[in-house]
Amino acid sequence: MARYLMVEGTLARGPVVLTGREARHARVLRLGAGDRVQLCDGRGQLYTARVVTVTRDRVEAEVLEPAPAQVMPAVSLVLGQALPKAAKMDLVIEKATELGADRIIPFTSVRTIPQPRASTRLLRWHRLAEAASKQCGRPMIPEVTDVVPFDEFLRMTEPLPVKLLLWEGEAERSLRTLLREGGRPGGVALAVGPEGGFAPEEVERARARGFVPVSLGPRILRTETAGLAALAIVQYELSELA
Repeated sequence: MARYLMVEGTLARGPVVLTGREARHARVLRLGAGDRVQLCDGRGQLYTARVVTVTRDRVEAEVLEPAPAQVMPAVSLVLGQALPKAAKMDLVIEKATELGADRIIPFTSVRTIPQPRASTRLLRWHRLAEAASKQCGRPMIPEVTDVVPFDEFLRMTEPLPVKLLLWEGEAERSLRTLLREGGRPGGVALAVGPEGGFAPEEVERARARGFVPVSLGPRILRTETAGLAALAIVQYELSELA
C-alpha cells in the first residue's frame, strides 16, 4: 500500500475524486484500478480507499473506512526560525516536518539578512511541508506561517508552557538539562536566531516574555542546523523519538 494521497476536508464512505498534484502522485506510485491506498486529510485522519480509475489528470477512488487512528504526540512543538536564505529555509521546513514540529514560524530579527519577498514563498513552504509529511508517513501536516517580526513571534508563542531560546551566550543551562529537570509539558516553543545570533536586546525581550535561554553545547551551529538539532533533542528527551 502506498503511503497516502492528500485530500481536503472530512471524508465519508463513498466516491472521491483527486486531481492536480495528487493525481500525478498516483501515477508516480503506479496505482491502478483495484489498488488500495490511504487518503489523508492533513489533520491526522487517514482513510482506506480503493482506486476505481486512474487517468492522466484524475483519480477516482472509493472510500472504504477510516484507518485506525495513529497515536498523536503528547507534546506540541513550535519552531521559530530566524529567516535564513531561501534554500536553507526550505531545508528547515522539510526536516522540521520530519522531526515532528507542529508549527513553524519564520521571523525577522535585528541581524536577519534582508531578502526580497517572493509572492510564492508561503505556497512553496506549504507544499514542502506536505511533501515531507507524505515522505515520512506523518498524517498531520504542520502549519507554516508567513514571516513575522520577532516580537510578533514572542506574542504568538505566549500561551505555551515551555519557551526556549537557543543562544550561544548561555554558558550554564543546556537544553538537555532543562528538559530533564522539568516534567512533561504540553507544548514547547523553540526560538532559533539568525546567522549572527540574537542581539542582546532581543534576548532580554524574550526573557521578559517567558523564554529561557539555553545552550546546545560548546560548538556554534549554523542557523539551519541548530533548530533541527534542538527538535531532535526535545523529541528524544520527551520520548517521542526512539
